[in-house]
Order: sequence, then C-alpha cells, then structure tokens
Amino acid sequence: MKLFVGNFDPKVKSEGLTALFSKFGEVSSSYIIKDKKTGESKGYGFVIMEDEKQAEAAIKALHGLDVKGMNLIVSVARDKNSKPEKPKPDKSARPAKPTRR
Repeated sequence: MKLFVGNFDPKVKSEGLTALFSKFGEVSSSYIIKDKKTGESKGYGFVIMEDEKQAEAAIKALHGLDVKGMNLIVSVARDKNSKPEKPKPDKSARPAKPTRR
C-alpha cells in the first residue's frame, strides 16, 4: 500500500521515513519529493508498505503526530492521475433565460 506522508521537516531523509514506518511493519521503499531546481525537499513524500494492516496501523499511529513542531499528515496515496471530482452545478437551480419578443 502506498502512503502519502506530508508536513515534515525538509531536513528529513528517506531513511528517516523508513525508520519511522518500520516500527509498524516492513517498508518496501520510501522517497521524498524534491524541488527540481533546488534539489531541496518539498516536505512530503511516499512510503510503500506491502502489508495493508501494517500500513493502516501506521496511518492511525502517525497521522497528526508532532514531529519537531510539525503535525504529520499520513494517508493512503491517491493515484497520480486521479483527481477529486468537482460537484456539478445543479442546472435546475439556474434562473430561466428571459424570452425575446
């Protein structure tokens, strides 16, 4: 299961994420997203754990955890190409168009 991890200190390395999540089970990999121009961490990344129950336990334990004054955000990662659906406007709520004479 791929987990999104955000709102952490930019000095955190992928090894640090692996160590943190390893307390809950086996971590297949972890990586931190970096700025293309500067190479600096953007403060978020991903952790992959094969066991779904271990991943769920990590989410429950780590989401909102204060790490160096910052509350971690941990959730199941969304598919890169999926975007949340925007609510469609209710056409019936629109006023009727004026008629021309």
